Amino acid sequence: MYFVGKSLLALGQLLVLRLPNIIVLMMLTRLQGADDAGLFSLAITYLILLTAWWSGLDEMVIRETARNSRGASGQEANSARTTILTYGAARMGVSATLCAVVLGILWVSGAYEAGALAFIAVLLLSSIGDGFTDAVQAGLYGRERFNYAFALSSTQATLRIILAWAALTLSHSSLAVAWAWTLGSLGGALAALAALIALFPRAPVMAPGSASAVPLARWVREGWAFLAIGILITLEYQQDIIVLSALQPLSEVGYYSVATTLFASVGLPIRALRVALFPRMAQAAMDAVDTAGDAVQRLLYAFSVRWTLAIGLLCAFLGIVYAEPLVVLLFGPSMLAAVDSVRILMAAILVFALNVPQSQFLLATGRQNRTALLVAATVLVNLLANLLLGRAYGAEGAALARGISTTLYLILAIWSIYRFVDPPAWRAWLAPLAALAVAAGLAALLASWPWWLAAALAAMAYFAALLGGGAATGDWQALIGAAFSTPRNAR
Repeated sequence: MYFVGKSLLALGQLLVLRLPNIIVLMMLTRLQGADDAGLFSLAITYLILLTAWWSGLDEMVIRETARNSRGASGQEANSARTTILTYGAARMGVSATLCAVVLGILWVSGAYEAGALAFIAVLLLSSIGDGFTDAVQAGLYGRERFNYAFALSSTQATLRIILAWAALTLSHSSLAVAWAWTLGSLGGALAALAALIALFPRAPVMAPGSASAVPLARWVREGWAFLAIGILITLEYQQDIIVLSALQPLSEVGYYSVATTLFASVGLPIRALRVALFPRMAQAAMDAVDTAGDAVQRLLYAFSVRWTLAIGLLCAFLGIVYAEPLVVLLFGPSMLAAVDSVRILMAAILVFALNVPQSQFLLATGRQNRTALLVAATVLVNLLANLLLGRAYGAEGAALARGISTTLYLILAIWSIYRFVDPPAWRAWLAPLAALAVAAGLAALLASWPWWLAAALAAMAYFAALLGGGAATGDWQALIGAAFSTPRNAR
């Protein structure tokens, strides 16, 4: 099946992107000691703050590239190429400026000694090359070339790991590791440039005039919302730790960090499905002016609702059942106090999964301004909930705050879709609602049974409702014909 293969490639890429951080941290811990490992983690935190907020604009580039991949004309090919080049150059320029500003502030403040500041400075330089690589990755996502995106990420990850190992083996210097990391970033950028030249060649334009990149006025008009979304999401996923560190001992911050790490790891399959579906949904939204395009858009929404929740149920079930052994295996017995926080966030994965199709639909149909407002409301509620619950319950309170804000976004997003947009595929919610009702009934009837057995029965009931709902509405036949086919640009 088309989306299964693309989702697996996207999942593989998400895993590969995380490998260098983990492996280099392990090498520093074993060969250099805790101080150098801590310095590397600190520098990576600054690097994330410099780069994570671009994620919203990445979504815009993916959407625009997907829209320009509906045909094979020279205009569309040149438009996609120019958009990627413009965005990549902008990211590199802004990243270089931010590097200078951040390093200037750190140097003036005297917060770190010279060796630590040099390490951070060299590592932050990698954000410049990463900016261009991420721009090309966004273009590859938009064209649904997930195999090339996976190869590009693997190349960069391999370079970083090999160069870091060589640096530690030959020089035994943590600063050499920072240079190795940045050289790996440069190698990834060169590979991205080669991919751009090969996969987005300049094509002859048959009509008078040539297509340009996304116009500047449109970047300003629509880009602010995508930029705000990226900044707000980055803020939401950092502010809970900041607030918790101000209200509780550092041990509680450690417990909550364990929970968020497992939450992000277990939720990777959901993110992978989102990456695979978003370009096709953007194309369908562009084609929705006719009946066929509108039908595909609705079916993709229904497909996304069902399967993100199905994957969410499985991830939540496994995460809750195996929370304790996972914590002990990965973080040691000293972190057993984090188990309750882990289970709370694992339950929140169900809501997180359902948020994916709502965000997809709103962004694909050009409602990024409304999405930015929803995310802003979510961030505000998350902050207030952390101030109240974090003070009273520590790590568990922060996990509850995350669950509350995630649920609020789901409610607001569904209300926005069904209030301001023609309701897409209302039958998509029949199977999920039926499954949740069955789960609640089983939990009530089998209260004396082990909770994990009731959860397993509820999951099986959901999959039965999922398959039954798909067969009853005929969605599978339409999806096979309209959405599972090989995309036109990949033929």
